Amino acid sequence: VSNSTIATLLSRLDRLETLSLTWVHGGYGYESDSGVITGDGWDFACGDRLRTLDLSKCFYLKDELISQISEQLTGLESLKLSDHRHLTGRNWRLDRLSKLRSLELRELPKLANSSINHLPVSLESLRMEKCETLTGESWQLDRLSKLIELRFADCDSLGTLGDKLSSSLVTLNASHCPKLQCSGLDYSSFAQLQSFLMTDCYQFDVKRLFAELPQHASTLRTLALTGCESLKDADWDMSPLNDTLQILTYDEAEPAYVGGLDKTLGEQLQAQLPDCVIAL
Repeated sequence: VSNSTIATLLSRLDRLETLSLTWVHGGYGYESDSGVITGDGWDFACGDRLRTLDLSKCFYLKDELISQISEQLTGLESLKLSDHRHLTGRNWRLDRLSKLRSLELRELPKLANSSINHLPVSLESLRMEKCETLTGESWQLDRLSKLIELRFADCDSLGTLGDKLSSSLVTLNASHCPKLQCSGLDYSSFAQLQSFLMTDCYQFDVKRLFAELPQHASTLRTLALTGCESLKDADWDMSPLNDTLQILTYDEAEPAYVGGLDKTLGEQLQAQLPDCVIAL
């Protein structure tokens, strides 16, 4: 399939509601091939009728196409961009997609950190994975006032999530982000949080987390922390969460402790949360 063939099809399919273009890269798999798919010349006849768009593993698409999508496909509710080698977020203007509810950004090695501050406030679900240039510096995720689900995975440079998260957040999941600390995070935005899962975020400030959660996370039901720093010498009291917290999993990372939590600290948790199922 060629770039021009796709352009022709898109210019004729005016009733599309769902479009999935995956593994469409053209040529022989090399960027220098004359037949690679770049998105040049594409025009979406379906306009605001399109609700779902999946562009995965179309390796050589350009930023200009994403900007065009945000201009023409204003009815989009779900967008997935995965495994693109050149997309940077420059001039995407996704904030023009006022109906977008779900956004998934995966394997975008050149995605600019600042692009996250230009997402539409309509988002309810945001997932980012293997976007290695994202640091979280100066993020303003609290502006996403309808956000319910936030997930990060394998973002090696991610050190913070900004100063504050959306107060509508229900699910927060972070895994394999080795530099994530969030030492300055305002936990007052956790008022609606029900599920907090964290895996192998070795530098995350767990001691502060345990001090702040009882004050702010009054609806928390599930807390699972695996591969975290030690709670030794931390000052915390989880008893205010006993009425809501249903499941707690804690497994410290080496070399702090191997195989769960220190026995004394485990007993302290169990005494403070007698109605919670605790896996240590």
